[in-house]
Amino acid sequence: MGTMKERSSVLQKGRRAPVARSATPCNPQCREDQQERNLEMVTFRCPICGGSEFVDDVGRKMERCTSCRSLKRTRAAALFVEKFVKLTKKSKILHFAPEERFAEYLASRCQDGYEMADVSRDRYQPLAERLGAKLAVLDLCKDAKGLPSDTYDLVIHNHVIEHVPCNWTIVLQQLHRIVKPGGAHLFSFPIYAKGYYREELDPAVSKDVRTKEYGRWNHVRRFGRKDLDRTLGAVFNIEGTEARDNFTVDELLSAGVTSDFQNLFFLRKPKKATAKASKSGPKTRVAAAA
Repeated sequence: MGTMKERSSVLQKGRRAPVARSATPCNPQCREDQQERNLEMVTFRCPICGGSEFVDDVGRKMERCTSCRSLKRTRAAALFVEKFVKLTKKSKILHFAPEERFAEYLASRCQDGYEMADVSRDRYQPLAERLGAKLAVLDLCKDAKGLPSDTYDLVIHNHVIEHVPCNWTIVLQQLHRIVKPGGAHLFSFPIYAKGYYREELDPAVSKDVRTKEYGRWNHVRRFGRKDLDRTLGAVFNIEGTEARDNFTVDELLSAGVTSDFQNLFFLRKPKKATAKASKSGPKTRVAAAA
């Protein structure tokens, strides 16, 4: 068996399907070891397009599907939708900064309930017209508070929060507010494994400085794994909400999601308690689907 480095440049179909079993606790080294052992045994399948080949890109292993060009984070999001979200023709979805093939995947599962949103109309207008989807122009710093409460079965935003030049905690709370009770809030942003949270909202900061300090010229913040419990964890209960908490190594690897991926969060909004339950029962916390 070749090493992960030797095998991951272009990955073909393996010899058997992944074993279906519940995700179990496993530290990062444990998952890396499992991935290495299972690499040549897994049958690869993109959950968005059904493709079976993934290639390295921008220094990340198995980052892109060669068929639909989807990124690792988008495929992980599709896994959550596939496993935990029961979409019907009547479902309502709000998808910010929509990824093209993921948008197609979602729009095909509901009729008129799929909606797109972004701060710019021009970028997504052609896609919206092709899918027959509504496209809202929204500035999350100004418009989030005006969105209707308890409206959407699924709200999705991948790599959006690091761009918004305002209080991101309020934006996240507002986006969670518009999810229906029992619905889901699925989102991701870059997380630096060995770093801490940093932010710079001053518009005078140069693009070069932003690229160096925050990863891209249009990022205003960066999250760090070391204090994530005190940043995102102060807004939501994020225990058990990541991909590695809800899928086995084989399930993730089959979709081209490697063991080092850990920047996607799936939050289920609690269903409204009955009057009797609200008096005697415990408070329901935001948590991953079970």
